[in-house]
Amino acid sequence: MGTTPIKYMNLKRLEYACFLLDSSILTCEQIAERIGMYDASHFNRFFSQQLGMPPSVYRSRKGPSSPPPAA
Repeated sequence: MGTTPIKYMNLKRLEYACFLLDSSILTCEQIAERIGMYDASHFNRFFSQQLGMPPSVYRSRKGPSSPPPAA
């Protein structure tokens, strides 16, 4: 793979976090929990260090998908 196991795991966490930010209305706290981080503060710091912007800015650039309207 050409990378360390930790770097690979962090890459996969980041990819999944981006997917969740793009496709859901989950909070940062919920996303942090789903990607295996212990709190939203740690997630925000990790995300900002990796992409150069906080999750809220990343999400606002694209906008989360809304759930389908109730029938």
